[in-house]
Amino acid sequence: MKPADLVQDLYAQAARDLCASGDPRLEELKWQIAKSELPGSPIKPESLADLFHETPEWGVAAFADLRAGGFIQHQLTYFTWAHLDVRTNAYDFDVLAAIEAIVAMQCRYLDLTPILPALERLAATIQEYAEREELLKVCLITQHLLLVLVAAVNSPELFREYTAIAKASRAYAWSTLLGDGAAARISATINGMVEALASRDAVTAARAATYLRGLPSIPGLSAIPASY
Repeated sequence: MKPADLVQDLYAQAARDLCASGDPRLEELKWQIAKSELPGSPIKPESLADLFHETPEWGVAAFADLRAGGFIQHQLTYFTWAHLDVRTNAYDFDVLAAIEAIVAMQCRYLDLTPILPALERLAATIQEYAEREELLKVCLITQHLLLVLVAAVNSPELFREYTAIAKASRAYAWSTLLGDGAAARISATINGMVEALASRDAVTAARAATYLRGLPSIPGLSAIPASY
């Protein structure tokens, strides 16, 4: 399989996993995990089904959904709820910001014509949700847009490294850290980034990518502390 085709397959799966749950019980569970409110106890499909008094089949499907979204993590011999405390988030957002900025810097060498319509469409959707102050949707779709950008490099290795972190769970966690007016600031930054990418202004695009992960946050919950 050609690298570009492999990246497209990886992108399709990653994009499918960037969504909110249709089950309000799972959605509440995701928020608890994103806020690091659950203990790091072992979890498996059977115990998940028991937790909600559901069937084993439901437990398997729910476990797969949570695992794909990064809400469950592997601990060598067992699974636990993902540990998304402030320090973990700071490290992960630093890694994401670095990859996003590096990819943005490459825009001067890449033909982004094929992906610009998708970037512009997603930016418009982000703006619509920002106007309605739907911060989670803004964060999820922003992450989707950045998936499109990173996929443009056509590097399966880079894309795997990126999507190992850039999961729905991080978008949920990101939204819990952001302060008032964050949705509008994200939308404005994304619009500026897309315009910069279209004009091959790599420096401005990279600065916008870095700014996103360090947006003003709720006091005491900085996404990327000055030191850690």
